[in-house]
Amino acid sequence: MARPPPADRVPLRVFPLKHCTVSFHDTFSWTQFPSGQGYGAVPGKDDSYRTLTRRLGYGDDILAYCLEHDFLHSFVEQEVYDRPSPILYSLAHGLDAPETTAYEEALVQLFQGFLRAGWDMTATQPGVDWWNIRIKARILLGDDLSRHGSVQHLP
Repeated sequence: MARPPPADRVPLRVFPLKHCTVSFHDTFSWTQFPSGQGYGAVPGKDDSYRTLTRRLGYGDDILAYCLEHDFLHSFVEQEVYDRPSPILYSLAHGLDAPETTAYEEALVQLFQGFLRAGWDMTATQPGVDWWNIRIKARILLGDDLSRHGSVQHLP
């Protein structure tokens, strides 16, 4: 989805980040860049998408997986590299997919498993505190941090 949502589609949640704003709507997410360009995502409908949703700790909630996945593209890139998501930026601006697409997708999915499924965070990066990034993500996403081990999905 490369067109902005209609004005009557009021977002359920809005996350102003350093390099973009991510909004959650009832059936999709939207990432808006300062240039005015944006890109939206809707949940996949095939079996592999459902399997991935379960594997990463979202049960059968494909919408929660989709919303958080797009948010985390931008959030993880901001926290680790201080830049917008190269994938979402390229999609929004009509550019070719970056050569690092597979790496970004893998990192976001690994982080989702760390965030929601209790996976170990095995990616390493000098100076990156994944535990702190996870806490920041949970706070932004509105998780109840007092309930250790529980997952509260959005919105």
